[in-house]
Amino acid sequence: MTHLVAAVLITLASPAVLEDFAAGKTAYREGNHALAAEKFAAVAEAEPGNAAVFYNLGNALFQAGELGEAVACYERALRLDPALEAARVNLEKVLERTQRNLARPLPADWRQALFFWADGLRPGIAAGLALFFWWGLLTLLTAAQIRRIPYWKTAAAAGCALLALTAGAAWSKANPVPLAVAVDTEVPVYFSRSTEDTPRFMLYEGDRVAVERTAQDWALVSTVGGERGWLARAAIVPVDAPASFLRGDGAPAPPPDTGEARP
Repeated sequence: MTHLVAAVLITLASPAVLEDFAAGKTAYREGNHALAAEKFAAVAEAEPGNAAVFYNLGNALFQAGELGEAVACYERALRLDPALEAARVNLEKVLERTQRNLARPLPADWRQALFFWADGLRPGIAAGLALFFWWGLLTLLTAAQIRRIPYWKTAAAAGCALLALTAGAAWSKANPVPLAVAVDTEVPVYFSRSTEDTPRFMLYEGDRVAVERTAQDWALVSTVGGERGWLARAAIVPVDAPASFLRGDGAPAPPPDTGEARP
């Protein structure tokens, strides 16, 4: 069913994308999951806003035994469409197979407190709500200058509050926690950008981390439990960089390095 939805969503794509998508579905049905992942990854690069394509790619990677990359794909799908329950279910299945099922890093407390109500909204819906309240407020203020409207100041104040809340939610959706997933069996995390250091702690395939900044071939990451340190960028796959869902095609690009080598 989800495959059919994805096919509908890319109907207007280029012939090459449609060909890759069809080849991916065929390869998946035939049990050639590595080829299916390759084809779906090509589609994902061309259609980075299509949640169902990332769901399909996650399925292919899961079946191919690439747990870390599958986690990243399902996370990407859920960022694009939080209502895609099939991706949520499969994400839980993959996480159950990881070594410790490490929880996802959470947004800042103030984000959770202010925008919890928008968790289930797509980014476009959140932006649409903000635009709706902006136009509504503008219409109210314009009308109030033309004719007498009872309690217009109270309505305008409420409109301003709703506009601020929905605009904040839209911003939060557009700027989520820079998330990445460990794709090596074991990933050492160091105090500094040097493999000569004793590892501070270990990550395992499928573990999700927040990427705070990068420096050359290194990334400063933190876990949901507050552990923090540097690791090799090649050992993680970023959730928001579709071209990187198959190993070796890039690295995460969160905020630039502006601090010292040590966290």
